[in-house]
Amino acid sequence: MANHSFKNFATVSERVQWESALLEAAKYMPRIVKDAKTNTSDIATRAYALYFGQYDKARWTRVVATLSAIDFALSSAGVTFVRVYTGRGAQNCAATQAPYGRWKDQTPGMMSDSAHRRQHGYVMTVGDDFYTADNSIDRTIKMAQFNTLCHEFSHLVSNTDDPVYGNIQSRALAISNPGTAVACAENYGFYCEMLYAEYSRNG
Repeated sequence: MANHSFKNFATVSERVQWESALLEAAKYMPRIVKDAKTNTSDIATRAYALYFGQYDKARWTRVVATLSAIDFALSSAGVTFVRVYTGRGAQNCAATQAPYGRWKDQTPGMMSDSAHRRQHGYVMTVGDDFYTADNSIDRTIKMAQFNTLCHEFSHLVSNTDDPVYGNIQSRALAISNPGTAVACAENYGFYCEMLYAEYSRNG
């Protein structure tokens, strides 16, 4: 699985769940990126409108670049995933410690080079709630985990923020302020989840 490493996972089950979610995300992200680039399939255009608002070339370019970087990070770059036990319902996980600034400032070649020279310099912590989360459109753990990974990787690779949380709030943001929506991690999580759900249903 790429060059990722894993630390402090107390049980095999927790690590397997995390790795399985990573593999699932890595499997489907290339298709998500492909659909985002063309933005012509029914599901892609509907998801874009719902989570990023009315089409605008500059905003669409930002979305495609972020999704492409997430795809690269999942499948090719070296990230260290550190399990953090808080005992008080921590956030699902939090992306931290991206060396050389943020990945959004680097080309894929630069990203690969920095991951090679400082392997596992990129760190994402994994909190308690990842294993019981239901912050997804259909309220299932599997979809919530996919959503969470896309959300957190967008922080890591594109310096996204968290101006809102939740599906309804993300959609409202896309209507009221699409410029902020394309920089919101929650919008990437739900956009990716919507496409993933469609692929899962229809193959």
